[in-house]
Amino acid sequence: MARMFSLGKSKENRELWALELSNNPGATEAKPNARYVANMHGDEPASRQLLLGLAEWLCQYHTTDSRAAEIVNGMHLYLVPTVNPDGFDLRQRHNIEDVDLNRDFPDPLLLGTTGLPPTGKEQPETLALMQWMSATHFVASASLHEGAVVANYPWDGMTDPNNTYSASPDDATFRHLASVYADAHSDMHDSIEFAGGITNGAQWYPISGGMQDWAYASGQCMELTVEMSQDKWPAADLLPGLFEAHLPALLAFPLAAAFSGLRGDVHQLLPTAQGNATDDDIPLPAVITVQGIDHAIHASALGNYYSISRDQHSKGWQWRCAQLYAAMHHMRPCSSLGYHV
Repeated sequence: MARMFSLGKSKENRELWALELSNNPGATEAKPNARYVANMHGDEPASRQLLLGLAEWLCQYHTTDSRAAEIVNGMHLYLVPTVNPDGFDLRQRHNIEDVDLNRDFPDPLLLGTTGLPPTGKEQPETLALMQWMSATHFVASASLHEGAVVANYPWDGMTDPNNTYSASPDDATFRHLASVYADAHSDMHDSIEFAGGITNGAQWYPISGGMQDWAYASGQCMELTVEMSQDKWPAADLLPGLFEAHLPALLAFPLAAAFSGLRGDVHQLLPTAQGNATDDDIPLPAVITVQGIDHAIHASALGNYYSISRDQHSKGWQWRCAQLYAAMHHMRPCSSLGYHV
């Protein structure tokens, strides 16, 4: 149920290891993909250990715990314990080239939100992440840090110099997902500094070149930045308690992102030579838009898509109709698409 592979190498030629957890690791399936990425800042190492603990816990309890079973059987969860092994070795925030990797991504608020390919100036660690994220259809992600206890959501960059709050098109959805994490945590939601244990990135402090903004704009991935501990280098005997505090949240977040809201697949029925309908089909390169949200998502190469969207103007949740724009016609009727609302 586990597969270890390398995303690439750091500037000092260290492997950037990733671990995939699934009942069918290595397979390309019409299941949601989610990821946790840790230790982007070399002097924030606790998340390295927590992800290893999460991997062990899922392997141990996937047959007895319903949350673990749903993750392992229903999706592919990827864990990257460190993307800055050189910085970790030096006990410093930046990589060996003195670059903050969480300021090294193409910035959608500066460069535009279409495409966002590498600029050629990225560090090897950043480039490895970008290439992997672009090649894998991720639904959700969280980058794990230390220095506070809060769930941070896009935008990190400023959209209006006169307004410190920088709302993305999916602002309400991001606030919901951040609250899913904070509410499941033992005490993050009780924060005095951050109402409900969540914060808009730019309202806390604006940055340019952060991973979560790039992942959302370019990879269509709902990414949070989770600050896991006030102490950037907690003592080893505090790690078990830190893991227990975060475990329910680490399980709740990918499950909420993958299995809430509107999800399904888009296929084209293949007619016979005479033009008659058949039961054979192929996936379509569909674009899914949700009314009132100016941010489309794309179905994967297998035709599956996942869209969790909150009505920005209502007091409750309202799942709106998705409009499917496909490159071809003869789409399978909605009743047999496998939509779940």
